[in-house]
Amino acid sequence: RMHVAIIGGGLTGLSAAHELSKRGIACTLFEKDEILGGLAGSFKVNGVYLEKFYHHLFNSDMAMVEIIRELGLADQFEWNLTNTGLFYQGDIFRLATPLDVLRFTPLNLIDRIRLGSLAILPRFVRDWEKLESITAKDWLIQMAGRRVFEKVWGPLMRAKWGRYYEEVAAVWI
Repeated sequence: RMHVAIIGGGLTGLSAAHELSKRGIACTLFEKDEILGGLAGSFKVNGVYLEKFYHHLFNSDMAMVEIIRELGLADQFEWNLTNTGLFYQGDIFRLATPLDVLRFTPLNLIDRIRLGSLAILPRFVRDWEKLESITAKDWLIQMAGRRVFEKVWGPLMRAKWGRYYEEVAAVWI
């Protein structure tokens, strides 16, 4: 009988163990951290769990939703509405709905429409591999203009990647 050793209890290791176990193959999972999940895991600070790394799960992520159901964990999930905002020059702007984007006064109306289009445009990209050869900065400027990049995306990317923000591939978007 086959027995597989899986090194790493992140999503890839956990998924591999799940798939193998569905096929009746015994697995042993080795993880150096106390908690499974890899970068999608959490750690405790003063009794509260915080994310190790930025991550999210939407109820539209059907593959993950199906795994959650298979594992019998669906009743343990609470799906929350997303709440997105931006702190800009001393003010907090909510950016969760199209109307919120239209109310984002640091941009003129045309640029607000361009900003909003970025919630839709990536859904129509079919050949994502082409986006590996262009930077996110260049793609965002091409799609929505320099002002949208400078006022919204540039600061967000600098905060996330620091000095490397100009090297991130557009496939990230």
